[in-house]
Amino acid sequence: QNLLLKIISAPMQKLSDLISSVGSSVQISAKDETGNQVTNFDQPLTVGISFADFDLSRFLTDTLSIYSSSDGIDWIKEDTVIDPTNENATAQINHLSYFALMAERKDTQAATTTATLIGDQGEQGWFRSDVSVSLVAADNEGGLGVDYILYRQDGEDWQDYKEPIQFSQEGQYTLEFYSVDNDENIEQKKSVGFNIDKTPPEAEIKY
Repeated sequence: QNLLLKIISAPMQKLSDLISSVGSSVQISAKDETGNQVTNFDQPLTVGISFADFDLSRFLTDTLSIYSSSDGIDWIKEDTVIDPTNENATAQINHLSYFALMAERKDTQAATTTATLIGDQGEQGWFRSDVSVSLVAADNEGGLGVDYILYRQDGEDWQDYKEPIQFSQEGQYTLEFYSVDNDENIEQKKSVGFNIDKTPPEAEIKY
């Protein structure tokens, strides 16, 4: 019978920390000539998704599969045939709903950021001079590298870290920071606290 097909783009999907969609998902629906929704079929249909224009550098290509969902929330892996030459994935299905090409991510670990404080240090956490704080982030082995580092001082707005942060005024400071890698793995926030006291004590002799 004649059907009116409607295919619309849907948001990218993240099945878990390990599996996410390659590009956006799609919703495919069909209506017959009387306007009734058609969702199931007696004979299987072929759904194909081309990945020629997708960036697969973040994914393990041997895990590519088409997934389907009736509601766009719960996803089921379909038996998928991958054609690497034509960069196409196909699956035989008997229903129309949401579909997405998904794969396992190569990098699921966040980078690690280290803070180094430079100054004339006295007791632990106390400095007798200006303090320079350097933040260095390193991704895990096999990771995709660090994208950026964010920091904030004493609960203020987050800022991009570009160069060492300078502190010159006496007082107590708390610096929070974290990094994000090139696969959007976000590090847990860290913090470092220190004090600056440049005024030496005075001794008073009375007699």
